[in-house]
Amino acid sequence: MQFANDLSDQDDRPPPKVSSTTDAEATSAVESVAENAPFENLPILRKEDLPPDWQGEHPVLCVAGRSLIDEAAAIMLGQLSTAHGLAARVEGPEALSTTNVFRLETTGVAIICLVYMDSASPSHMRYSVRRLRRKIPQATIILGCWMKEMDPAALEQLRESAQADLAAASLGEALKLCIEATGVERRGREREQDELSTTTAA
Repeated sequence: MQFANDLSDQDDRPPPKVSSTTDAEATSAVESVAENAPFENLPILRKEDLPPDWQGEHPVLCVAGRSLIDEAAAIMLGQLSTAHGLAARVEGPEALSTTNVFRLETTGVAIICLVYMDSASPSHMRYSVRRLRRKIPQATIILGCWMKEMDPAALEQLRESAQADLAAASLGEALKLCIEATGVERRGREREQDELSTTTAA
């Protein structure tokens, strides 16, 4: 009963009309936020090094929040994630509707990146995270709110309100969080420390 009540008061209105926004404008807006994003120095992972839960066809699911610009940002993140060894699939904002979210293909998904290019829809963020959590409770959810000069405290407040696991204020930060979530780098550092300790002891 509580589940039905929760769904009944969620905002299922379609995203605002963006007919005046072209694909080129959306891409330009995303790139203006993504520029200088520190993803160039992030490692490229190999599938065989990933934990079992990350070895599915698409371990990363990028979902656009509400608009065409959000979708352009999600596509860019999906492309970069795939280029860095974490194959990603992208879904548009329509995937978050009450009807569509339960049809969402989530086989092999280990992490979900929910992407917004503004912070104007905290209630929509909260409802979207809730729906995704019900659909795939084992996945880590990153709330991406990509704005220039995003205040860290404001971002954390949005994350807490939405009850997401992590939050990112840029394309590079979202990609970095995805890579860190695999644990590959941490295990690599631990192996190096073990090898160093063994060498020192010898």
